[in-house]
Amino acid sequence: MLPAIPLREVPGQFLDQQQWAQVRQLTSSDMEALCSLNAAYPDGAHDFFWKSGRSDADARRCYRLGKAMLEDCRSKLISGELLAIGETRNDIRREIPVTWWSALYPLFAADKARGGTRLFKNVAVRHNELTEAEVKLNECVAWLRQRELEGVTAKKVLRHQAAEQLQGITS
Repeated sequence: MLPAIPLREVPGQFLDQQQWAQVRQLTSSDMEALCSLNAAYPDGAHDFFWKSGRSDADARRCYRLGKAMLEDCRSKLISGELLAIGETRNDIRREIPVTWWSALYPLFAADKARGGTRLFKNVAVRHNELTEAEVKLNECVAWLRQRELEGVTAKKVLRHQAAEQLQGITS
C-alpha cells in the first residue's frame, strides 16, 4: 500500500498539474494557492482574490481553476480513486467512507474535510490500489447501471450481455 500524503499536498500530486501550475502562477505562495481552491466567488476589491493586486480576469480565472480542482478532487474521492483518512472530533483516526464525500469538502490549506455535521482533521489521502478483479467488477457494475439507465432491465438480457462484455476475464 502506498503511503498517504497530507491533504495540502494532493493538488500538487494527484490533481491536474497544468491547472495547479496556473493557480500557483496566479498566487504568491503555496499557501495562498491552497486557500484559493476553497475561496468564495470574487466579489470586489476587498476580496481574497484581489489581495495581491490581481486583475478582474486573473481573479476570476483563479477562482474557476480552484473550483475545477476542488470538484476534481471530490470526484476522485467519491469514485474511490482516492481514499482518505482523518481524525474525527473525538481524535479517532478512521477512513472516511467514500459515500460521505458527496457531502464533504476538502479544505486543502487546513488539512481538513468538512460538510454538514462532519469534520475530519489531519486528513491524509492515497491512491486506491485495486486488484484487476476489483477494477473489472467496478467496470461491470458501472456498465450494468448504465444499461439500467438506458432502460434495459431484463435480467436474462443483462446477464447475457454482461457475459459477452466480460468474456475471457474468468479464464
